[in-house]
Amino acid sequence: MQIIDEEDGGVLRIQGTLEIGVAAELRETLCNRLAETSSLVLDLSGLDGCDTAAIQLLYSARKAADSAKRLRFVGLDGAVAGTAAALGLRIGELTAEDTSDPTVANEAGASGI
Repeated sequence: MQIIDEEDGGVLRIQGTLEIGVAAELRETLCNRLAETSSLVLDLSGLDGCDTAAIQLLYSARKAADSAKRLRFVGLDGAVAGTAAALGLRIGELTAEDTSDPTVANEAGASGI
């Protein structure tokens, strides 16, 4: 797994395979970035695989981002969606943000989530 931190743009790009052995690294990075910023995008389009630990981490991050913090997920249609579906989870729960923001609603709808 590789984490590309575009600090000036508020984007974390994750590439490779996200699994239990590297989930702690992503957790630490997410915690640090969420403490530093009010808005963060987690781009998962570069993932070629993920496991149950990764899904748990993503759901925990979504839950931990309080209302003052905006955490958006993009690229959920690949490896993440496949693993979530195998676990019987609805990936749309990760995109459940402020639905009053039409940009967020449009992005979620456009990606088929």
